[in-house]
Amino acid sequence: MEIYQKEKYLIVELEGELDQCMADRIRGQIDCGLLQDGVKNIVFDFSKVTFMDSSGIGMILKRYKQIKKLGGMLYVIGCDKTLLRLIKLSGLEKLIVLQDKMEV
Repeated sequence: MEIYQKEKYLIVELEGELDQCMADRIRGQIDCGLLQDGVKNIVFDFSKVTFMDSSGIGMILKRYKQIKKLGGMLYVIGCDKTLLRLIKLSGLEKLIVLQDKMEV
């Protein structure tokens, strides 16, 4: 996992399984990143994520609510078919921006 700021974006590159354990681990790091000057958007890169459960959906939803208060957007890139289906079933696709990849 890697989290860094690039311009007005907080980039969150995840790897492995996005379960309760990983969601708990990264939650605080993302929240700290949102305090960085100029951050208005979050980009979750799921290209190396192999599994996600409901705790991952909850973590994304809470970060969406935070970034919306800042007037920003939440992007999810690099989803495989399984993750994309889970995001659509959860209704998150109506709130976030889904893209194959993103140039920041």
